[in-house]
This record gives sequence, C-alpha cells and structure tokens, in this order.
Amino acid sequence: MLSTADRSLIRQERHIPGLEAALSAPRMAEIIQGALCGDDFPELAAYYVRYKPGTSCLVGYHASIDGRAAYCYATAYAPVGYAKLQALARLLNADAKPNPCPSVAPGAIDLARGIGIRFAHADRKITASARLWCPDGLRAILARALPDLDHTTDSASPAALHAEILRYKPERRLVARLQVGAQHYLLKAYTAHDYQLVAPRAKHMPHPGGVHLQARLGKSARHHVQLFEWLDGTPLDARLADATPDQCAALMDAVAQALADLHNAPAPGKRSPSHTQEWNRTVIAGDALQMLVPTTGQAVAALLQTLQPCLASPSPVNAPIHNDCSADQFIRLPDQRLALLDWDQAAWGDPMRDLAAFAANLYLKATSHGFVDRARVEPAIQRLLRAYAQAAPDNFAADRFRAHLAARLLRLAPEPFRHRRAHWDQDLLALLHCAQEICHHDF
Repeated sequence: MLSTADRSLIRQERHIPGLEAALSAPRMAEIIQGALCGDDFPELAAYYVRYKPGTSCLVGYHASIDGRAAYCYATAYAPVGYAKLQALARLLNADAKPNPCPSVAPGAIDLARGIGIRFAHADRKITASARLWCPDGLRAILARALPDLDHTTDSASPAALHAEILRYKPERRLVARLQVGAQHYLLKAYTAHDYQLVAPRAKHMPHPGGVHLQARLGKSARHHVQLFEWLDGTPLDARLADATPDQCAALMDAVAQALADLHNAPAPGKRSPSHTQEWNRTVIAGDALQMLVPTTGQAVAALLQTLQPCLASPSPVNAPIHNDCSADQFIRLPDQRLALLDWDQAAWGDPMRDLAAFAANLYLKATSHGFVDRARVEPAIQRLLRAYAQAAPDNFAADRFRAHLAARLLRLAPEPFRHRRAHWDQDLLALLHCAQEICHHDF
C-alpha cells in the first residue's frame, strides 16, 4: 500500500507516468501475472528504490512465483527514456537462457505506463547474472576466478554447486553465497564499470594485526566477479541488539581497537586523499533529500554550508580507511576475533570517516529500523570514541568526527525511502534533525 508520503511524491513527479504503478507491489504483480505467469498470482515485496527525478525510478522486488523465490525489478521511465524499453523488448523477443523459473520470461513491458520489468537473470548490466542460476554457468565463473579449484562437481547433484543470493541491487551489484561441494565462498558480481573501480582495491588492502580482513581468493575480469573467503560468525549489529551495557562497552572497545589497528597499519598503493569525492557525495545526498521532501531545502542548504569548511578540504590525517564502516560489516568469529568485511569502498582519507560511518549507521538502525534502542546509541558512541582516542590519539579529532558524522547522517537520510520504510518521510526528517543537532554536540 502506498503511503501518504509516496502519494505526495507521485503528485510532485510530473515526468514519470508509471511512478505510482512501479512503487505499488499489487500493480506490479498484476503486470507480471498478465504477461508471464498465467493463473499464478505472484507475491511481491519492494525492498529497494533508486529514483532519478524527472528521468526514472527503479524498484527492486522480492518475488515468489510458482512457489519459488526470485528477484525482479521494475523501472518506470520518463518519455525521454523509452528507448530503453525498446531494448528490453528486443531481449524479450530473444530466447534468454538459463532461466531459473521455466514458467517465467526474462521480463515484461507495460508500454502504457512506460514500465519495464526484468528478473535478475536478465540483468544485462551485471555481467555474471545470467550464469549464477545453473551449474554450468557457475562452473564457467569458477574456471576463470579460481582456475586451480576442482570445479567439475557432479551436475547430477544440484546442491553440490549452488548460489544463494544474499543481496541484490539491480544493475549495480549482486552478492551471493556460493556452495561448491562442502566449501563455501562469498561471490560478488558487478557491472563492468564498477568492477574496474573495486577490483584493484584488494591489492592495496592494509595489513593490521588486530582484525581479520576478509581475504579475496580469486577474480574474473571477464565475468566481473570477485570471490572471497566465507566467514562464519555473528554480525556485530545482531550482538548489539540484545547486548547488556557491559557487553556493549566491550564490543565498542573491540571495534575501536580494530579501527585503530587498521588506520595505523602499513598499506601499499597510492595515498591519494578522497575528500573531494566524499564532499560531492554529501552534496548529492542533500539534493536527493530536497527532491524527496522539498520542505527540507533551507535546512539542507544551511547544514552543507556549516560542513563545507571541514569536509571540502584535505584532512590533516590521511590513512587507509574502510570508508563504509558499520556494525554489520564486523563479524565476531568463532575464535572471538573481529573480522571486517567488504572493501569495495576502501580509500585513503580521514580516519574519522570510519568512526562517523559506524556511528551514523547506529543512528539509522535506531531511527528507521528499530533494531537498536536509540537510548543506547549515545553511550555506545561515547564509549567508541573514548576507546579510539586512547588507541590512536594522533588520529582523533572531535571536531572532524562531528562534521563527518553530520555529513554521513545527511547521506543516510534518504535510506528509509530507498528501502521502502512505511513512514520514510518521518524517518528522513528525524535523521536530518539528528544531523543538525550533531553539529553542536559535544563529543
């Protein structure tokens, strides 16, 4: 069901005629049923939105069709983008294989609304997507990414070679758990453009002693895939959700020490600061906020003006940083060590960015997800900062942390909309207000 905020956005957007239908799971289910599934009515749940005002809106859906789980996505275009619907029509007229759902075509088109629907196996921008659904396709990927591995697993046993989709951002990135016999790997599949950006970063990872960094085991430039070791353990955000105050303090101490070790570790490669890119992302997020809720314009402009002197200039400290740090990127391994995952955004920059990203994601989980009690966020952050300042005093600066935290909250503010939260407008405003307060907070 569309929320009041959804309907306000739809009225505001005059160039995308299919926006209302694309955001409505029942409408999308009707289109899929009519075009693909015959009498079977699919069950859909929206989980991801990528909106470009005046141009297009992509909505990712979890789908259940014929009792089988699938991923699909609908893109509503402005008339200037209808050429992309013609490209999808050519794909639908071709015999696209492999197909994980024999009763389901690669996609569908609603020309009246300017909407194209694709299933994940027909995502042409993620090069490997069509190969992830059958053993032969997986073998082709393994032959390139892990040439020394015995990838001739018996195809008669479907469970012996299987990819379980964990996360999927249509036309951006797909993350899967890959089972090869008794062995498991983490597989990441990218667009050609993104692969060229992220693949070299694994060569420049630092080597801290106190935290385990998830190792890359192989890659394929042909399929735009990276394979990493699979790590069993408990994500830190799950531990924080029901931790006692003492347990929470111990976890924050461990995170602080792990980040201090990371930031002080030797790392190969260029030491080019990335502050310009970080500032540009913050400005873009501010623009997105104003497009979603126009009444935020004055507050966003004032916040950006406050943050610019600190964020738009180089930091006095330049260190290897994770650059996408959050509690769910840390895993407590069975031997009680901490592991840090996902180095796709790794860069050289201000260490305060990692602390700020970690703290901002706690605020997001408390505000939008209800996963962490808001009353526990402040004490946890204070403990994190104290422990980090003791472990890496030369890196710590409260004023830089404050600026980066406010900027990260601004960047996260559109997330409730992107992930289809029921009251996304209220959550968005709460995160913006939190960012404003942080600018005057004493850390």
